[in-house]
Amino acid sequence: MKTRICLVLFLFVAIVGKAQLSNDEKIQMLQTANQSSAVIEKAMQNSLSLSEEERNSKITYAQKFVKRYSWEKMAKETLRVYQSFK
Repeated sequence: MKTRICLVLFLFVAIVGKAQLSNDEKIQMLQTANQSSAVIEKAMQNSLSLSEEERNSKITYAQKFVKRYSWEKMAKETLRVYQSFK
């Protein structure tokens, strides 16, 4: 809960600094941030309640995933998407 409050407050400060947004847009962004932080909080709680077997299984899966992931590939794909908007 404290993490969620800190995240929402941080986002509030960041959002308020964006003068070009209307108050309705700022409120909508805060509501979205609050919902997102609730999802993160729930995921963290779930991960803390995993059994050792479940935790090890997820760690093994993540380690395999990381081996397939490439920052270079992600950067190229992101650039391709940006260039498609020209």
